[in-house]
Amino acid sequence: MALSSPASTLLSKARHGIWFGVSATRLLWTWVVPWFCCERVAMASAQGNTPPGYLAARIEVLALGAALNLSVPAGVSRYSIFPSDHVLTAEEAAKALAEMMKPLACVADTVDQLVVIKCEEITEPVRLDYQRMVAEEFAQSFGGDIRRLYARGLDNPLVFVRGSTDAVVVDLRTVEEWSHSYAIPGAVSLEPPDAVATERGAVALLILGSAGEIRSNDETPSLPSQGAK
Repeated sequence: MALSSPASTLLSKARHGIWFGVSATRLLWTWVVPWFCCERVAMASAQGNTPPGYLAARIEVLALGAALNLSVPAGVSRYSIFPSDHVLTAEEAAKALAEMMKPLACVADTVDQLVVIKCEEITEPVRLDYQRMVAEEFAQSFGGDIRRLYARGLDNPLVFVRGSTDAVVVDLRTVEEWSHSYAIPGAVSLEPPDAVATERGAVALLILGSAGEIRSNDETPSLPSQGAK
């Protein structure tokens, strides 16, 4: 399926779930082997002291860590938002991203066990058009498939979003908001819900990873407390 230049799309079918990867020049769907890792799980919910867009920002923080193959336990992870060197928790980093103008293109790197996030607002017309195209493709492919294959008639079901060591449960509209508000920093795999996701009421599983690697791991995820922020 051809997309307007400079983007191109390649569609390939196989056995296990759909991978949605985004680079500066292309969209890519392919099939991946599902993977699991030890994690904590939060039933994400916007509270009175959180800015609009907080839940979508939580997904972005997860995605940035997963794109780095971040292995530090989520409860121990420390973040900063460039150019500030103030150390933040994952939740505080999400609040900071939520307050920024959108859409954003963010990257992350690790410096002395600190995850440094750098974001810029997407303002150039060509990049804005590309961001909108990616978001629409994401909503049509993932949103459409979740509603059609897993949601059992629900328009806005819960989705289990898994990063490298952390996970959140959010509704599907929040996932779609994330794709519109942020340039997807890595890869996303859509899978049927596993036992952990089903227990949390989710109808589908989104696995976040790096664009170059989706790992396979047979470990059973731990079940942490459901304390949400």
